[in-house]
Amino acid sequence: MRDLSVPSRLRLKKQPNRKPLLVRPRPLKDQCRQDYLMTIVEDNHLPSFQALNKILGVSYADLVTTPTETLVAAIDGKCSLVEGNLVARAHGYDLNRLGLGGRSKICPECIASRIPTPPSFNLSFEFFCDIHQLLLHNKCHECSNYLVYRRTKRQRCPCGADLAAAERISVPEWLPQFFRLFAPWRLPGNTTPAGIAELEYDIARFLQGALAVNLSATWKLAYPQFGPKDLDELKVLIEDWPRNLMRKLCLRIRTFNVDRSTYLDPNWQSSLPTIAPVIKELRSALSHEPD
Repeated sequence: MRDLSVPSRLRLKKQPNRKPLLVRPRPLKDQCRQDYLMTIVEDNHLPSFQALNKILGVSYADLVTTPTETLVAAIDGKCSLVEGNLVARAHGYDLNRLGLGGRSKICPECIASRIPTPPSFNLSFEFFCDIHQLLLHNKCHECSNYLVYRRTKRQRCPCGADLAAAERISVPEWLPQFFRLFAPWRLPGNTTPAGIAELEYDIARFLQGALAVNLSATWKLAYPQFGPKDLDELKVLIEDWPRNLMRKLCLRIRTFNVDRSTYLDPNWQSSLPTIAPVIKELRSALSHEPD
C-alpha cells in the first residue's frame, strides 16, 4: 500500500493567533474521514467544503490523510496544519485507490437515522449496507449526479434532494455468485486480505474497463464505483460464465488502443483463482494479434 501520510511532527505548526472553528465535533466510532469532514462543514454552517480547506490552510488530500489526533488539534485551534511533501504530490487516483476519494455512497436508511458513513462504504465492492441490507446509492435519485462528500449537508444533495427519500432496494440474490468469482473474501468464513481497498479498486477498474463501450467512458475508470443501476451490467459478466467476460474483454482490447497488460497480466490475478484460467485463455486467443 502506498503510504500518503506524513508524520505528525511535520504537520504541527503553532499558530496561537488563529481562531478555532466555533463548533468542534469529534469523530464518531466507525465514521469515515470524509463523512467527519462533511459533519464539520455542516455543523459550522460553512458555505462550501473549500471554506474548510481555507480555514485549516491545507488541501483535501491533507485533510483525509492527516492523523486524527492532529486534525482534532487543528480544529480546536491548538495548531495549524501544513502540507506534507508526500501528500502535496498525491493525485486523486491515489486517494480513490485508498478509499479516501471524494465520491460517496449512501444508504437511505442510514441517512434517515443519521448513522455516520463507515469506511467500508468507500470500498469498490461494498454494494449494500450491512445494517439495513439495502443497496447503496452512488447517484442522486432526483438530479442523477454522482454523490460527493464535498456537500454542505449530509442529508441533502447539492440539488436540494432529500437523500433519505432514495429508493429502498433489496440485495439481489445473485450477488454471492459475483463475490465467489471476483471477491471471495466477502463470503462468510473467508479471510479479508490486507490492502482490500486497493485490491478491490484494481479489480473494479478491470471490470469497468471491460464494460466501457467507448473511449469517452474511460474517465470513469478513476472512480470504480457501482450503484444499483450498474449492477445489471455486472450480472451480465457472470452469466454464461466465462464467455460473456471473454467477449467483453476481447472487444475492449481489439477496439480500443489500450495497454494490453492491464487485461492480460493484471497484478491481482493471483488473488482470484477463478479468474486466472480466463486470463490465460484470453492471452492465448490474442497471442497472434499485434500489440
